[in-house]
Amino acid sequence: AGIIKFTSTLTIPDPFGTTTNVHINIEGAGNPVLLGTIGASSAQAGGTILKFWTGAGVHGITYSPTNNIAAFALTNLEIQGPDNDTTATSGNGIHASGGNVSFSRVVFQNVDVNHFGGGKGYNLAAPENGSLTNCTASFCDVGFSFNNAANAHTLVNVGAQYCHSRGIEILDTVTISIYGGLIQSNDKTGL
Repeated sequence: AGIIKFTSTLTIPDPFGTTTNVHINIEGAGNPVLLGTIGASSAQAGGTILKFWTGAGVHGITYSPTNNIAAFALTNLEIQGPDNDTTATSGNGIHASGGNVSFSRVVFQNVDVNHFGGGKGYNLAAPENGSLTNCTASFCDVGFSFNNAANAHTLVNVGAQYCHSRGIEILDTVTISIYGGLIQSNDKTGL
């Protein structure tokens, strides 16, 4: 327990070669690729506000596990990006892609991602069987993106507002269940 103030990238390896749970309370930041879990079998982050100030194409949180059984949980967190217009060059707020991410289960609860105008709020490329509860995205290019066979996710009370392209996009993916929520005021389409 405690508070970690990030001033540079934090990489979480799996030091024991087995399932390692990492619990992190995040406050503040100002670093590229804020939380990169590489090789960790599971990671959890919870905290207050994570402020993201960085340059072109850099993601707020990157998740790319190297093992086959992984879980990634984010709880009670706000991730603020550096911009809110489509000419901006930010990356994604949460970027789950690469490695063995297809074996990952994401569990996000009470997470708000905003101001990643050059990217996606939530980019889930291949993780399966996840749940997003009370999660919101605003002022991103795309709010939520499910792609590359990111199958069988359940969204409960999610919100996507003021995104430049789409609130929620579902590409090359099957079985996304959405219960409740608010999808409005996105420049092109909501879903």
